[in-house]
Amino acid sequence: MKSLSSSELIPIQVFPQDPWSTPDPVTVFVQRPILTGPVGSRIAVYDYNRDRNKTFMPARTLEDGTFPGYKTSDLRFHQLNAYAISMRAIELVEMELGHSIRWGFDASRLIVLPHAGYLANAFYSEDTHSLQFYSFISPGQKDIYHTCLSHDIVAHETGHAILDAVRDRLTEGLHPETAALHEAIGDITALFAALSHNMILEKSSDKLGKSNLISDIAEHFEGNHHALRNFLIGPKHEEYWEEIFSPHDLSLKMSSAIYETLRALQEHLADNEGMEKIPALKLARRALQRMVVRGLDYLPPADATFKDFGKAILKADQKVNKGDKFKFRNIVADTLVEYGILNQSEIDANSGPSGDIWPHLPPFWPRPTKEDAYRFLDKNRKRLALSKFGDYRDFVLCEALYTTPPKKRQERDKVNPRKDLIEQVILIYEYPVDVELKGHDFGYADGRWLTIWGGGTLVFDAEGRELYHAQKPVTKKRIEAIKDFVRLGIVKKLTFPLNPTIDDEISQYHFKKPWKLALTSDRVALQTNPAARCYSARKDVRGKK
Repeated sequence: MKSLSSSELIPIQVFPQDPWSTPDPVTVFVQRPILTGPVGSRIAVYDYNRDRNKTFMPARTLEDGTFPGYKTSDLRFHQLNAYAISMRAIELVEMELGHSIRWGFDASRLIVLPHAGYLANAFYSEDTHSLQFYSFISPGQKDIYHTCLSHDIVAHETGHAILDAVRDRLTEGLHPETAALHEAIGDITALFAALSHNMILEKSSDKLGKSNLISDIAEHFEGNHHALRNFLIGPKHEEYWEEIFSPHDLSLKMSSAIYETLRALQEHLADNEGMEKIPALKLARRALQRMVVRGLDYLPPADATFKDFGKAILKADQKVNKGDKFKFRNIVADTLVEYGILNQSEIDANSGPSGDIWPHLPPFWPRPTKEDAYRFLDKNRKRLALSKFGDYRDFVLCEALYTTPPKKRQERDKVNPRKDLIEQVILIYEYPVDVELKGHDFGYADGRWLTIWGGGTLVFDAEGRELYHAQKPVTKKRIEAIKDFVRLGIVKKLTFPLNPTIDDEISQYHFKKPWKLALTSDRVALQTNPAARCYSARKDVRGKK
């Protein structure tokens, strides 16, 4: 994406953390045009309170297209705060990916409800295309805690929407780490978004090893300076993680590894490059942000795990940062091993050279139409993750997109056949396999059919050379593991049945259960429960603190 001039940007005041930690707002700049609401090209704020059935007055633009300087207590400041934080997170991701994201729902805008009601919660809802922020009185506090004023919470929920846009099957995760990956991406989005503010970066740069403004997620959510989560948990034995089922708690395996990598990169630059701590943290943040965000494009289309994401991060960086001048990739790899996300043999196998050029490249490569891309994959179907029935199994091409390198992004929308403007071509394909759940231990799901999704993400260079293939075939082993996971969720009461026609108030009532089983007459779909995404998970299902 090209850099924008000051005339194309609108200044908006936001809290860099929250009213208690950082009571003085800072000015950020968001792309024009923004209409009264505020409403932009990707986001529309609709300040509707569900509990009171009331719509609040929207923030109105001035004649020059900017907004007045509302007091921080004004609900219109809240609207602008949520809009700007969310929009900047989206722009950050699109800048690093090199292409626009398409929402995981059938609409052009993400709806933001800054004051959705009274509840100690906030969540992204794919069904209603919305980010819903609630308000409550936090323990030990006198003032109302508006989740729309927490930088971490707004960025976190936007992270859910972003991941759903990149891989919309991950809200249907049939692996315990898939829901946890959603939470980790939300927290990592909050981490990078907070570090975009110089004040936060400067206050945190010399104390990454102890609690600070970026290690704590959603400070004061539980009152008296208690945050929802803290990245400073350190590496744990695998047995520790096997005891944890809450997606929020399990997410720390990945998000704390990313935080530790940030700390290690800063330390490496200070010790080996002679950099001061603030510029070292700035560079570490930019490099790690690039690696992590670009890794999103390398995720498989379904049931992504921490291992999938760890491989994706390293492989994506290998393409764009071949020289690795500061040896950042080695530090990331070492941390992923230390936290039990990858082992050394997997890293070695993942760091090999690019593959050969695939035959039957379609016309107009590297900008194939979706139809031509499908035919291209069909001619090479034996290379796809279609399991042993690959010769005749049907598949759907979900996405055919290309990315452009940073210096060429200003030309990405021009009709230009030059291959040097194309960095990568990404093709995402998937297919369904229906499995019957049999047995009394499946409870209310007994006798119903569950759809398991397989497929893969293929990444090519402009010449058609395979760079990466994130495969997720439907194998007998995977089917049995998914059955065990569904069975465990029912036995341990981690799920609740939900008739799709019932109002989503039921979802709120069961908001502590991380998964829901949507039932029809003969089918069942396991989905993450969006209303469980921002509560405080103090215990796992075994009752351990």
